[in-house]
Amino acid sequence: GNGPHHCAGAHLSRRTVGAILLPMLFERFPRMELVDAASVRWHGFGFRGPLNLPVRL
Repeated sequence: GNGPHHCAGAHLSRRTVGAILLPMLFERFPRMELVDAASVRWHGFGFRGPLNLPVRL
């Protein structure tokens, strides 16, 4: 959530994903591409993100 109940480790986890996980994913699948950008469905306001992300490996 937000406010006093916001996760104390949220920033660390986002940084870890951005600094470690995503580079590993792109190294493993160098030709990964988004199938159809128009088909990606987004949701949320404070925690906005894709509901689906169709990619071709």
